[in-house]
Amino acid sequence: MGRTTGGWGLSGTVIGQSGYPFTVGNPNPFNPKGYTSGVCGAGLTAFTAACGDYNADGDNNDYPNVTSYAQLKGRKNFLPLNRGGTGGIFPNEATQFTQPTVGTEGNEQENLFRGPGFFETNASLHKLTTIHQKISAEFRVEIFNVFNHPNLDAPDTNVTDGASFGVSGGQHEQRWIQLGANIKF
Repeated sequence: MGRTTGGWGLSGTVIGQSGYPFTVGNPNPFNPKGYTSGVCGAGLTAFTAACGDYNADGDNNDYPNVTSYAQLKGRKNFLPLNRGGTGGIFPNEATQFTQPTVGTEGNEQENLFRGPGFFETNASLHKLTTIHQKISAEFRVEIFNVFNHPNLDAPDTNVTDGASFGVSGGQHEQRWIQLGANIKF
């Protein structure tokens, strides 16, 4: 009876986090309208829609101008329309993110937007049974993400990505169960 009722243990963790900060950027290369190849700065009038590297310094991840740091924070806002979401956390993206003046940096400050939050509960149930004086066996059941809470990935931060901009592209692992056993001597 003692071997059946004794040696049980239960442990677990709960993780709850606000979303990670992120910055909106444009990883596209320098591609302005009216640019004459080989003549630096000649004829620059405006950027093409997909142009990045706004200041033409060779770094293809420049920030746009931002008129507001407002964003939608509800879970459905991070989901695309085909998964029951609203299609993005930036409802006014056309006016909220604009290209800076040709040859200058955008005014966006780093890490003032937030990704989706994260919540996970993990649990472990184990049983240690003494078989002989110096020999024991341990059996474990570990469950990760016990409540199968869907935790979304960070949203797409490329301002030129159209419908996927501001939308999470996937989610972290769903619930999974692990069984284990070992003999200690």
